[in-house]
Amino acid sequence: MLGVKPPGTMSTTPPSKNSVFIIEDNPGDVFLLREMVEGGAKSRFEMTGEAGTLADALRLLPEGSFDVVLLDLQLPDSRGVETFVQVHAAARDVPVIVLSESDDEELALQTVQLGAHEYLVKGRMDTHLLQRALRYAVERARAEAQLASERDLLHTLLENIPDRIYFKDRQSRFIRMNRALTTLFGLKSAEQAYGKTDADFYGQEHAGDALEDERTVMKTGEPLLNKVEFEILADGRKSWSLTTKLPLRDRQGRIVGTCGISREISELKEMEEQLETERNLLRAVIDNLPDLVFLKDIKGHYLLNNMAHIRWLGGTDPSEVRGRTVFDYFPDDVAAAFHAGDMAVADSRQPLLNQEEHMVDATGGHSWRLTSKIPWLDEEGQTVGLVCISREVTEQKRAEERLKKANAELAASREELLRAVQNLQQAHGELREVQLQLIEAEKMKSIGRLAAGVAHEVKNPLAILKMGLEFLGTQKFSDDHTPEIMREMGDALERADKVIRGLLDFTEATNL
Repeated sequence: MLGVKPPGTMSTTPPSKNSVFIIEDNPGDVFLLREMVEGGAKSRFEMTGEAGTLADALRLLPEGSFDVVLLDLQLPDSRGVETFVQVHAAARDVPVIVLSESDDEELALQTVQLGAHEYLVKGRMDTHLLQRALRYAVERARAEAQLASERDLLHTLLENIPDRIYFKDRQSRFIRMNRALTTLFGLKSAEQAYGKTDADFYGQEHAGDALEDERTVMKTGEPLLNKVEFEILADGRKSWSLTTKLPLRDRQGRIVGTCGISREISELKEMEEQLETERNLLRAVIDNLPDLVFLKDIKGHYLLNNMAHIRWLGGTDPSEVRGRTVFDYFPDDVAAAFHAGDMAVADSRQPLLNQEEHMVDATGGHSWRLTSKIPWLDEEGQTVGLVCISREVTEQKRAEERLKKANAELAASREELLRAVQNLQQAHGELREVQLQLIEAEKMKSIGRLAAGVAHEVKNPLAILKMGLEFLGTQKFSDDHTPEIMREMGDALERADKVIRGLLDFTEATNL
């Protein structure tokens, strides 16, 4: 027949319109269907594939890209509902319009329930009806595909997001929940929770609070956003969550339940509590330090002050100091010097450590301090303020001055001591000389006494010998040798007498 393609063939011309695949074994019906599908210049459809048997259809459907299928249930190799079931299974995403010779209401309802987009009776079908059915089928298939895509995306989100998502009816019974909440409850499937309430999974206190919140949301229609909740599960497990609850509405806008999203924040809460504990501990340490600790912004306003600094400024409460500057507490020239030093550190972005300063407090008291200023930098490395620590070292300074004075006095005393030692050494030397002289003198006295004794002992015998020689000198001797001997003896006596007189003179000299 003219214009009819042999059964089991496909068009090789790329479709420019919505493509239609016809499964029909009657060539006359195929011709009429082609005319209805492609008839008219405004037709949006083109027949691009054809099969006369179920076997050919099942072979060709996966190979082509079709927008809609026209299916005759009565084929040579298949009849009735089973024909539709197999075609629908082979091209599940393609809308199928069933064509039948009989106006069987039960058959029509059955095929539609199984997924057919339309059931048309051949004898009552015209071009307008078929075109409309094709358009509706294509548009509905697109809508269903989009809805299925969104449903898949939503399902993927619900099943993989770590947040716990759930839906409840007006009696706060679960009607849907995601995998995260199912896992939290320790259930094998979400269906095990459907029809139950929070009281079946949580402690009484939390379940009661949650129920009250949901009733409020349903009554007011206003969402409950980001409520921090402490939860105790029925098995005793504890956790913190950040919960948002929204009213669940139907298509008419009526509130039919609630939708909730809970994010596990136990770890964050623990970190927050730990940080708060450390912050309180740090604050307690800072407030009890004797050092002055304070924080300034880039313009010199006090942002944070410990109690030592507040008292040093003459205040009693942090609010009295916060937001003020050094110009509120010191004379202009002193305040200007302080501010200039702050700005130098801020501009250089280099810390100033342990700078010794003489300072005058708000009451006029003088003190010496070691001051450190550390630039407070933002994420971009720009200075946004200063962290300052000032330690009083007045007593150390005074002790240092006393030590310097003592060292100077000690140095002077040392010089005097050295001179005294030198004088003592000199006196010792002189004393030693005198001592040696005294020793020598004592020796001389001893020698003198010895010499005097010897002289007295020898003087008398010498006198006797001298008297003997004088007597003998009056005598006459016959020989010549005797007078000579007597003269020599007289000379010896004279010499001995001189020695004796010398000893006596030495004795008299040493006894003086």
